[in-house]
Amino acid sequence: MILKVLDRGAFIGMGRYGLDHIMNTNARSATIHELVTRGYANQMLLSQDYCFSSDWHDDEDVKKVLPKWSMTYTFEEIIPDWYERGAIEKDIETMPINNPTKWFN
Repeated sequence: MILKVLDRGAFIGMGRYGLDHIMNTNARSATIHELVTRGYANQMLLSQDYCFSSDWHDDEDVKKVLPKWSMTYTFEEIIPDWYERGAIEKDIETMPINNPTKWFN
């Protein structure tokens, strides 16, 4: 399904890192790596999907269930992992920096 959307030229958001109950980090990164390998880096937006506060759950409870869900997780652990997977600087810079600029213009 993702490929059909990308093949139509749309941007897709790739995020939700730290929300492993939806999809674990390794599977999420493997999907992104595969899409980059197929040439779709210019159509992906990297998002964190972290919210500073929520009245749904107590902050302490959220940390117990989602310990890596934070504002810094992507930059501290995910991007270094992408380098280990063989990602190149251009693609890593493209998704969180260049693509949002292009999308908003």
